Amino acid sequence: MLGFRFRRLLLEDIYHSRPLSVLVDRALSVMHSTVVVTRQPLFYGHLLDGVVVSMFAISRRQFSSAKKKEKMKAFKLKQEQYRKENMAAQEAPDFATMIRQLYRKSHPDLLRHSHPEYAEVNDQSMQVLNGILTTIKTNEYPPRIVKDITFYMKVTSDGEYKPFLLSVRTGGGDCKGCLTDAFGSFFIATGLSPDGKFVWNKEYFPLELDTTYHSNFQI
Repeated sequence: MLGFRFRRLLLEDIYHSRPLSVLVDRALSVMHSTVVVTRQPLFYGHLLDGVVVSMFAISRRQFSSAKKKEKMKAFKLKQEQYRKENMAAQEAPDFATMIRQLYRKSHPDLLRHSHPEYAEVNDQSMQVLNGILTTIKTNEYPPRIVKDITFYMKVTSDGEYKPFLLSVRTGGGDCKGCLTDAFGSFFIATGLSPDGKFVWNKEYFPLELDTTYHSNFQI
């Protein structure tokens, strides 16, 4: 009798997501009514089984809830990052525009006749840079990147060329900030930007969203 009554009440507690303290009070109440009032024998095995089942169910529910909260928090952080980047995009040029300016000023064909050795350096540097850009277009968390890339560009109207170093140092993983600083400093040094500010285009560092939240949130 006690086992049946206690198990039924346990199911009610679990269904209504009641805390474990309610379970203990429920158990004491059932024990008292069974032993003192009805004088029916007390089967501690049933009581123990019920406590174990209830604790397992509550723990499992809390673990599942914690995982959902963690995913939601990560999604909201990404959403806030996109919002800030969209606001910054109204004030700064995008990365693709800056790269096109770099290619126009350092294209090997501009140096092929007058400075073939510089043209060869720029040609190899563009290949390395394109490889890095391809990597960050296909990976939200790219592998470790350590590259020193030299570009020769004209600095005066009389045709003088000067080497500019793009130093890329990342430890892998979330390296967007490191690359932003590296390219920003390089754009300032080359005169492509007065302050080095730019915003990444959406094709870089692709964001992998959990499909669970696609229908509930808009970016």
